[in-house]
Amino acid sequence: MTTQDSDLALTRTWLASIEFAARDALGASARMFLRGVYAKAAREWLATAAVERGFEVTRKDTPREALQLYIESGEHGGMLRSKDDIEMQATSEGFSFLVHRCPYKPVCAQLTESGLKTSELSCPRLGCFAGAVEALTEVRALHALDEFQPHGACRGRLAVQSP
Repeated sequence: MTTQDSDLALTRTWLASIEFAARDALGASARMFLRGVYAKAAREWLATAAVERGFEVTRKDTPREALQLYIESGEHGGMLRSKDDIEMQATSEGFSFLVHRCPYKPVCAQLTESGLKTSELSCPRLGCFAGAVEALTEVRALHALDEFQPHGACRGRLAVQSP
């Protein structure tokens, strides 16, 4: 196992543990807690991209600009293999996403195998997108996973609410 594979396995282990522990301890409130976890993770990623990787991170005027910057920082910093892995479309409520390759799929698969429905998955990828919008704009964002595909593209959405 390479160091990169080991790091990814460790990350997935921690993420799955956080998801399961939140549900065990908080029940129905777990979703709100996990939303906060992903918002903080997005902020930490953006700070790391700026300080350690020299990526310019600035406030944005629109949620679209915030999402584009976050996706670009992910590609620049190695969090995404390619920004082409994410298809984003504007909708009347915000954005819809088609996520092709995602390192979090094994965690989501583990959660569904434990009995969770797709509607109950918190989706770390979309959660961090919502967190990035909130970190870089004055807009509140809520995410939902609509379709989980262990071996294909997942579908989800982000609703944005002006302050």
